[in-house]
Amino acid sequence: MGLIMNEAGNRFFERQILFGIGRHFWNIVGIFGVVAMTTGAIFFATSTTYEEKSKKDWLLVEHPQSQAAREFEAAEPLHEKYKSECDAARKGNWGLMDSCGALRRSTEHVENSFAPYKDQYEAYKKELKESNAEATARLIAAPPLLLGGLGVVAVVSIVAAVLAIERNTRREESKD
Repeated sequence: MGLIMNEAGNRFFERQILFGIGRHFWNIVGIFGVVAMTTGAIFFATSTTYEEKSKKDWLLVEHPQSQAAREFEAAEPLHEKYKSECDAARKGNWGLMDSCGALRRSTEHVENSFAPYKDQYEAYKKELKESNAEATARLIAAPPLLLGGLGVVAVVSIVAAVLAIERNTRREESKD
């Protein structure tokens, strides 16, 4: 009698709990795998980092009509001219030494015109640095999430196939 109860208990556990509830458990695990893969793909897609803009480029985008932006644009060709002449003066052409002073004065003038925007530019650089750090973290987290989710889905697929084969090949016992 004890052997019959054990067989009946084993049969109940195997068919009702292990295969019945187990199938649903693996389906839920498979959903977690798909969610992990999707999260990894989203992390990878949103992991773009951006280059820091120069003061001039930032001004032209953020404050295109400002006096400082106009002065940056106007000073750029002069800076190139003064810089090349100043470099020549440093190499021995002393007649161009005035260009070094003009370059310094022009640079100071442009920097002074930029002064009202300095705090905004520093805030932009800080925000960009934080954004790039977050993007880098997402880029590092994306591959393990993608591959882990893919592995979970693969394992769940194999378990689901084994359970389906077991269910479909099970012999029906006659009730005598």
